[in-house]
Amino acid sequence: CWLRRPVAEMRRAVPEDLRALIEKQIDRLQPEAQRLLEAASVLGNEFTIGSLAAGLDADPLGIEERCEDVARLGQFVSASPLFVRPDGTKVARYHFTHNLYPHAIAERVPLGLRRRGHQRVGEWLEHTYGVAARTVASPLAWHFEEAGDYQRAIRYLILAGENAAGRCAYADAIRVLEHARSLVPRLNANVGSQLEIDLLQRIGDAHFGRGAMIESAEAYEAAAARAAAAGFASVQVGALSSLVRP
Repeated sequence: CWLRRPVAEMRRAVPEDLRALIEKQIDRLQPEAQRLLEAASVLGNEFTIGSLAAGLDADPLGIEERCEDVARLGQFVSASPLFVRPDGTKVARYHFTHNLYPHAIAERVPLGLRRRGHQRVGEWLEHTYGVAARTVASPLAWHFEEAGDYQRAIRYLILAGENAAGRCAYADAIRVLEHARSLVPRLNANVGSQLEIDLLQRIGDAHFGRGAMIESAEAYEAAAARAAAAGFASVQVGALSSLVRP
């Protein structure tokens, strides 16, 4: 239920005449309701009161009342079954009544506001889930990437890759780790080099797990080459040792 595509892509997905109609419907609402729906649209088709309150930096009780007011209009959002966190806490959850609404409404939100909202939600999720943050690694990675906090995004993409590998879903793990690699150039060179080497070794492990020995060897060789170029001799030795397996 997460919006994972750039806003420019989402814009192409919503026909112009329909987008204009949704704009008119939104503009008829009170400014407070408009801001609520805009913040909710950034979170996707479905959202909890806690995440929406975090995005708006507001009191959850007040946000729930405002969501109820908007839901009573019977047009944009409706209540969903309660969401149960790993610790058993039940929280209110809502969803957009049509999946085109969040796509169209998200376009109204300026980039700076979207980024700040994603950062707040990501930090709220980290704090809320604590040691169980691994269970929401994918949404955490998405929020921090959208916020421009790429080092944190990579950290959670690595956890998401570990989750996938733990299910023996090695192809999914590789896809996630390769996406993390695509974010490395956005970091400073020293941190980026270390992370890319770690990612390549993990990609080699995942290929090995799925029996793709050539791809596994190529990933380990690439990790060793990056380590040599960066002057990380012990890391290079570790990568070359891994290369023995495939």
